[in-house]
Amino acid sequence: MRVIHPPEPYTPDGRPSVYLAGRAVGGDEWREQATALLAASGYDGTVLDPFPRHPAAGTGRFAAWAPLGWQSTTIRCADVVLFWEPAGPITVADLYNRQVLSGRGSLVVGWGPDTAWRSGMPGRLRDELPWLTVHPTLATTVAAALQ
Repeated sequence: MRVIHPPEPYTPDGRPSVYLAGRAVGGDEWREQATALLAASGYDGTVLDPFPRHPAAGTGRFAAWAPLGWQSTTIRCADVVLFWEPAGPITVADLYNRQVLSGRGSLVVGWGPDTAWRSGMPGRLRDELPWLTVHPTLATTVAAALQ
């Protein structure tokens, strides 16, 4: 398994790829947990993590946005976009409706049951995309991404 962070370029190589999208506020340790779950499952593809491994000094944790276009280019190449607790249903629906996945990839979404401040978000997402399953744990979200 290989993990790619910006600004490292990504070119699809025939192996499966998972783009880790979603929550950035309140901790992004979920990305490390998702990567560990993928590794433990024997996943032999590429993990596309939009946060840099080693941000440049003084750039802060959102330096991932500095290599302009890395996220929008890379997400379009992914086989699966795994959203964990996205900012809201519009974000996910917009990604799907604008055909960012271009018929190539699939969309997997999860929200933790203890995320009280997002109460009602999974239901609102079901209203926007009724066919989409919203998974209740990071482990079940990762498992769905592997299928």
